[in-house]
Amino acid sequence: MECFRHILVDGWNAIHAHPRLARELAENRAEEAQAELSAMLAALHDYDGARITIVYDGAGADISVVRRGAATTFSEVYTPSVMTADEFIEQFCAESKRPQDLLVITRDNLLRLTASSFGAMSLTPESFFERAEISERAVVRAAKSNNASASLEWRKTNPFSKLDELAVDIESAFGKSPISKRLKKKRARASAKNASDFGENAARADSAVPRKTSADASSALNSKRADCGKNCGGRLHVMPFSAPAPRRPVIGGKPASAKSLADLKKLLEGGGVKKNPQNSAKNVPRKKRR
Repeated sequence: MECFRHILVDGWNAIHAHPRLARELAENRAEEAQAELSAMLAALHDYDGARITIVYDGAGADISVVRRGAATTFSEVYTPSVMTADEFIEQFCAESKRPQDLLVITRDNLLRLTASSFGAMSLTPESFFERAEISERAVVRAAKSNNASASLEWRKTNPFSKLDELAVDIESAFGKSPISKRLKKKRARASAKNASDFGENAARADSAVPRKTSADASSALNSKRADCGKNCGGRLHVMPFSAPAPRRPVIGGKPASAKSLADLKKLLEGGGVKKNPQNSAKNVPRKKRR
């Protein structure tokens, strides 16, 4: 069948020849039967590469062409109401320039005889369906084989292998590049200098931050104990705040001197100052206000 370039199928005749499709047609599911017939013949179109045209008896005023997929080589043709599908196929075979490339699928013996008279070949729908099943199985096997080969090729070849080879070439070229002893010594000195500079910077940073040691803490504690004026028994005396210095007493509007304070203390300890009636407040004349 590979030699046929164009296959003409009598649509309703082929549907009646298939038991399942005929049952769907009897249940008034003509569209489902047509869609299933197209799906059955799709393998022949895809695997054998033949052009397929399914012809149906139409009821319109003009001929119409329907394509279920994107391929223009797989079509459904509906004849006008004044023409039957058999007449369309006969006319197509009569006007074809290469009728030997045509294959007519029908159970109508008269149509098969007419097509043969024009040089076309014919085949029954039953034989055609068997060929369609063979093509469908071949399509499945071809898909599995292609997938297996593609998977094997993927495992064998890494898409990033070229990049890996380039990286290896770069590393080998860098390793084999001639370097003088002078340059090696210069690199060693530079690396050593960088290491020493890093160590000095780290030490400087550590010294900039003051840290209190245990000795410093103990000395501060001892100083606080020594400064404490009270008899704490060696315990740390903590005061919430420093006490203010005592104020000196004021006599006559001025701070009293040490001698005045001593005299005042003696007087108080001796029994006090004896009152002089002459110096009493009654005998002291008051100053007149001006």
